[in-house]
Amino acid sequence: MHAAGPQSPGQLLITGAYRSGTTLLEKLLHNHPDLSVAMQPFPVLFFHAKERFLSDRGLEYRYALDHLFLEDRYAPTDLAAFLTGYEMTAAELDALFERLADYGAYTPGAEDLRDQVAPGGFFDVYYQWDRAVARMLGRADAAWVGNKEIFCEEFIPAFLERGIKVVHIIRDPRDVIASLHFRSRDNQTGDPRPLLFNLRVWRKSAAFALASSGHPAYRHLRYEDLLGETEERLSELTAWLGVPDYLPDAFANGILDQDGSIWRGNSSFSDRSGISRASRGNYRSLVPADTVDYIETLCGPEMISLGYPLEGSGSLSPAALARFEEPSVRVHPLFDPGYSTDPDRLQAESARLSHLAPNAPTLGEDEARKWFIAAGAYGALRGIRPPAGATR
Repeated sequence: MHAAGPQSPGQLLITGAYRSGTTLLEKLLHNHPDLSVAMQPFPVLFFHAKERFLSDRGLEYRYALDHLFLEDRYAPTDLAAFLTGYEMTAAELDALFERLADYGAYTPGAEDLRDQVAPGGFFDVYYQWDRAVARMLGRADAAWVGNKEIFCEEFIPAFLERGIKVVHIIRDPRDVIASLHFRSRDNQTGDPRPLLFNLRVWRKSAAFALASSGHPAYRHLRYEDLLGETEERLSELTAWLGVPDYLPDAFANGILDQDGSIWRGNSSFSDRSGISRASRGNYRSLVPADTVDYIETLCGPEMISLGYPLEGSGSLSPAALARFEEPSVRVHPLFDPGYSTDPDRLQAESARLSHLAPNAPTLGEDEARKWFIAAGAYGALRGIRPPAGATR
């Protein structure tokens, strides 16, 4: 079994909420000759591990990788302990590869690598699969092997404990919503989930960014900074990974996909070659003011903490939140169309913000995790006053 800590090659995870720039970051990193970063080669491994964790505890779930708001049935340390002791059998791996073949992989061929992945502990399997994919992509000698996967921020603490490096990208939630709910073409995210669900997913990502900040094996960067200061941000990452900087003309012919072709981007609006800043601030022309206010009211503390100034009123009252209308005409069939204005959910949102009020009692670790996903995130947010109208 591979011991915890540095390995050769090292292991790397790129993650973030969907429509946050994870794919751009993954492509940029894979364009470095010493790095192998695959696009979601085995999402089912994350699904399966979390499903097994929940099932072993007798816990019901809609999505195994959910937004975690109000989740008080287990702690991140419980998931980390489970992953550390989780032994995967040959039969389990057979079923997992079959599931991947049915589900589909963004890295074609990852489902055909069963003979290169032996039974063992979760982290053994994960490492073997990452290395097998790197060999398949022609990067057998890479200094770092890894993959990009979304929704899996809750794995970050366990991965950091294991010595796996994590690069976590965050994007302005107003632009995330512009991409998800106001797109002009298919972006492979399926029918839109309710706005409130998507904001809770974004807050989960923000919570793990705030809680993990400062760990030596962790880096987070904002999508906007990656677009505006690409050379500087990539140079910081290569220095952190201990590999040479990119050549000056690394992207002279565009960004290459893993198959060597020119990557045309995965914008919700149009094809783009190279690094385009056109997607920054899209919400200003696409997202109605009442939706911006809804976003800023419910995500305001995290936005301010991560450097996203509020532009709307950011202070909708509970009554105004209840009058809000879902921006997407068609909502994902797994959800109630009234999800974003459900009185119980909005009451929970108001209660969350009330815990950040100046004179609010300090929450214990379990309560902090329930309301703010991670105790470290709560600590980072406590000094940030919530929008005043949200708790009236």
